[in-house]
Amino acid sequence: MTVFLITHVIKFPGSLAYLMEVTQGQKILDMQASFSADETYQRLEAFGELGRQMYLRTMLTVDVIFPVTVFLFLYLWGKYASEQLNLRTSFRRCLLGLSVAYVALDLFENASIVTMLLQFPERLEVLGTYIGYLTRGKRMAMMGAFVIPAG
Repeated sequence: MTVFLITHVIKFPGSLAYLMEVTQGQKILDMQASFSADETYQRLEAFGELGRQMYLRTMLTVDVIFPVTVFLFLYLWGKYASEQLNLRTSFRRCLLGLSVAYVALDLFENASIVTMLLQFPERLEVLGTYIGYLTRGKRMAMMGAFVIPAG
């Protein structure tokens, strides 16, 4: 919770709150999925030059720290739950694999966004088209890693 407050609520250059202020509330790509290159690049264009620079800073700071801390929480949560439930090894691995899938998808999503920002205004059609699927996959893995152990 503390990491979320620091990275998302407190305003400082590189925080999500600061980025939202600079871009007049534009939603970043990993908050609202885009499923076409045209939509992705329209959104990146709407950020403006300063917004894209701040978005890049946010991706290289906050969006590295936050997924790693969420991964650690989800992994430890899954490990604790699987031990308490005395799950078989195969189920335990699947459960822990959700937290690994979450962080892998999140970091791949972040690397894709950083690449698009660095190459802007050049369009990377494949990344622009599929970034939304990474976002959805990340969210599904995160929710699964959080909810399944609670069930």
